[in-house]
Amino acid sequence: MEQVTAGASELEIACPALHAYAEAFDDIVSYIHQIRIEPLSGTEIDVTKSFAGPFTSGGLLVILLEPLHGHRWHDGSHVVISNCPSLSALDEGLRVISNGTLSILHCVSLLDLRPFICLSQNSRLTDREREKLYYLVINAIEAKKPDVILCMGKEPKSTLLERGAQFSDEFKKHAEWVYAMHPSHSVNYNSGDIILRTQLLNSIAESCYKLHAKNPKLVPAPTGCSDPYGHLRLMPFSESPRNTRWVEILLQSLIVLCLRPRHQLPAATLDKNAYYKLLSWHEDYFVHILENRDVKDDQATKIAAHLIPLFRRLNTSVRTTSWYLQTYDANWGNIADVLSDGLAILEDVCGLLDNNHFHGTYGNDENAESLATDRSSDILSRGKCITIRIAALVDGSPRLERNMRWIKIASRGVEA
Repeated sequence: MEQVTAGASELEIACPALHAYAEAFDDIVSYIHQIRIEPLSGTEIDVTKSFAGPFTSGGLLVILLEPLHGHRWHDGSHVVISNCPSLSALDEGLRVISNGTLSILHCVSLLDLRPFICLSQNSRLTDREREKLYYLVINAIEAKKPDVILCMGKEPKSTLLERGAQFSDEFKKHAEWVYAMHPSHSVNYNSGDIILRTQLLNSIAESCYKLHAKNPKLVPAPTGCSDPYGHLRLMPFSESPRNTRWVEILLQSLIVLCLRPRHQLPAATLDKNAYYKLLSWHEDYFVHILENRDVKDDQATKIAAHLIPLFRRLNTSVRTTSWYLQTYDANWGNIADVLSDGLAILEDVCGLLDNNHFHGTYGNDENAESLATDRSSDILSRGKCITIRIAALVDGSPRLERNMRWIKIASRGVEA
């Protein structure tokens, strides 16, 4: 009987909190109907509400700034997350750190500082309207009674700190805050900066550690390191369905041959648009080489001019599958097209580097029929063969030391 009474007491405590947060969210929706020129769609409300849930007290609450203009609300929550780099990076970080326990749609609540108001709509709000919206959002945060708040971005941090007096003393004692950069600062504006990406992941890890310390039943001990400020050693949930390592090696070898020995090589990036994130001077140099391919007579320029178009196409055919881990997937159809056009060129480059032509399984006419009928197996296997050869000729580790034979060729009659 005592257990039943205790359970009923807990239920009485939980239900008001549940209703308070849900009502606070509904108050925001009602006010947005009044101040936003564009009408709210049912799907936008539904998706935003799915992010704001669960409508229970405690847990982790993430505060972002505002929704992205052009979200595909009608396609549902999962599509909105996958098509938004900031949300996708946040979601993956939560899943990786929590061993899959937490995600935007599971056991984590997400509110914007300006829900339902994108950047262009914010400029049309009056100061009074914006202040009332902030008041309603702070009411929702208080009603949620989160254990941990991950506040992401300078504006959410400054806005909430300036209005801290609105929070009750009880709330201030209970909730722990983690202040971090907005995910967009890393994934959109500094996509090649590994340090910023690590800081972003560390801030997510810190919030998960604080949540585990306060509520071990909600989230297990986060993965990656012994403390939230240590070096994160993460493993992907699953490996790529097909091995892309040989394509990565080919790209690493081609970039060495496309640039001069005096040039700094680009680093593999966590940007999802390509394997290497090339700087503007890389592109300028490539244009210079292609425009002067018939003017200069040195072998280095001629080799680079033949390889640059292949490298460009191959570079955008291999992309990371993660915002934090160096795991990759490939567009194998594109890669087969690139190799179909470029295998003969790669053979010639091997011959120049090795001073004799390389005779491999791809060098005879018997493959002509299979090349047309089984591109994915024949061309890709031939690409693997020539990758091994080229990688050996440029030392396979282009960052450690440039191949001496290539340096001699590149230096022949031109500045190295």
